[in-house]
Amino acid sequence: MTIPPPSAGWDLPVGLLPGKDRDNEAFLAVVMRDDVPFPTGGAEIREGLMSVGDALTAINRWLVDIPADRRTEDMAVYKIIK
Repeated sequence: MTIPPPSAGWDLPVGLLPGKDRDNEAFLAVVMRDDVPFPTGGAEIREGLMSVGDALTAINRWLVDIPADRRTEDMAVYKIIK
């Protein structure tokens, strides 16, 4: 499986913050049996991104309301090196 699929019309760019030569990032995939929209209200979003703390809080609050038998998730952590 390729995420996003080549026909999706969007991508997941990877890049480093200015002045950094390396960094770690994570990709979290959640698959659900039901459509449960991800709420973005309440978190400050800059340039389409949340801070790490806001993102982790929002994800955990969202996941806790979805019964474990209605979802599965996996995370991939990767390094970006200049």
